[in-house]
Amino acid sequence: MGAWGALIMGFFGAVFASMTLYWQWHLRGVALALPFLGFILIAIAANHVIRAPGEGIKPSPREERVIMWSSIGESVGLHFLPIAFAAGFRPFYGLGTALIVAAIMAAGALWLASGLALRRDGLAKARTA
Repeated sequence: MGAWGALIMGFFGAVFASMTLYWQWHLRGVALALPFLGFILIAIAANHVIRAPGEGIKPSPREERVIMWSSIGESVGLHFLPIAFAAGFRPFYGLGTALIVAAIMAAGALWLASGLALRRDGLAKARTA
């Protein structure tokens, strides 16, 4: 991962954090901009790295192909696993795994809540029938 990747991940991290503040904590206004302060710091650092002289990290044609195809599977962080393999960037194995586990746990919690809501509604209807 290079500076551009960090910039993209920093932005979407801020978006997801802001969405959480809104949907889960019901915050509004300026509070929703707070996660973007972290993104601004990342953007400043990325800008410095992008403008610095030198080659930096340049993906090989194989890595570019894997990034392109794995980006198609971006749901639940799955795309980080082939990128970790192709780029030899081991932290992405942990990141991809953590995102997949978190997504599975979130889906499981939502399904459990759905089941409980269905049971509750069914019992309520049975009592009044």
